[in-house]
Amino acid sequence: MIFNDEGLFINADQVLGRTTYLDSLYKTDWKNKVEASGLSNIGFSDVDCIYKYYNFVVLYGRKSLKS
Repeated sequence: MIFNDEGLFINADQVLGRTTYLDSLYKTDWKNKVEASGLSNIGFSDVDCIYKYYNFVVLYGRKSLKS
């Protein structure tokens, strides 16, 4: 992965599986991939969930050298 010194991160995501089993499977897979990716400490600030409707969310983070 390539990360810039400045930028925006915006993610829209639907996370609910069709069944309880699939929902659990998807969430476990997502959690494992995020934890293994190193995305948790890459310098974003002003991070927030800017929209939420049931299980649909839009996440936002700003990365700037001029915080």
